[in-house]
Amino acid sequence: MKIKFLAFLGGRPLDDKQVYWQWRDFWRLYGLYVSIQIVMSIFLSQILRRTFLLSFIDAGSIVYAVSLLMLIPFVRHYEFWPSLSYLGATLIDFQKFWKVGVVYGLVLRVAPLAPVLVVVLIMQLGGQMPYLPDNNPVMGHAVFSFSWFLGALRGVVFAPVVEEYFYRGLLYPLLRLRWGVRSAILFSSVLFGVMHGVNLLGFWAVFGGIGFAVAYEHTGKLATPIVAHFIVNAIATVLGSI
Repeated sequence: MKIKFLAFLGGRPLDDKQVYWQWRDFWRLYGLYVSIQIVMSIFLSQILRRTFLLSFIDAGSIVYAVSLLMLIPFVRHYEFWPSLSYLGATLIDFQKFWKVGVVYGLVLRVAPLAPVLVVVLIMQLGGQMPYLPDNNPVMGHAVFSFSWFLGALRGVVFAPVVEEYFYRGLLYPLLRLRWGVRSAILFSSVLFGVMHGVNLLGFWAVFGGIGFAVAYEHTGKLATPIVAHFIVNAIATVLGSI
């Protein structure tokens, strides 16, 4: 049965890709990542804060980057993990699809405004002041300062790559294989939103997740949602620096 709301995409490239990893593989990698983050947060963060007198946020950004670098050898060791060419995240893929990713990114930066504003209006009419979380990593830092660069690196470079790899590259195909495209887009996007917080930011992220998944369906290349995610976060970084 055709999925009407995705009919504009035409043929779906992901249909031709075999999902050869399993749920236990996904959770093993995710568990390893979380474990490394916890260990690094306990030990490395303390060293950075006490020895180098870094702030909690700056130390957290460095821990985040180091944890990712430590995870790479494990990913490469288990050769069954999808390669960059399989995922569509090679340099050639970025060169070919970056324009499509930019378009998706610009749309996804603006499109969620309407539903979020509706929720804010409803909350205000009900006498509640909406909580607007401030998780922008560059907020409050002088532009081009050390803290600003760390925040920008984390939010604009690392976050799009890591989150798209986990949520669209690994998790989404498993959900898609089990429940189909519509449910996979919905479930992966809700999980993506919850990861950002059970608040207005998380609500916004759900719509972003839907757009990133559609971008992946559109081209079958992970480069597309990565670029789109980069654009969304880059605009947020610029706005947070003003």
